[in-house]
Amino acid sequence: MVKELSWGTAPVVALISFALFGIEEIGIEIENPFGHDPNDLPLDNICATMKRNIEDLISLSPSVHNRVEIR
Repeated sequence: MVKELSWGTAPVVALISFALFGIEEIGIEIENPFGHDPNDLPLDNICATMKRNIEDLISLSPSVHNRVEIR
């Protein structure tokens, strides 16, 4: 490859290296989605919403309208 590209080898290798290092950094970033960085999952908000929804469901009384008997 060096024989064909001659002085163009350096930019080609730099471009390929840049792309591979970028993919590596993306992989490192998505390996750990938990934390408090701007791009992490908002788990505190998700858990608070789930807790609020569960508490709302628990506070409801059971409905017994239109019961169907199976024989």
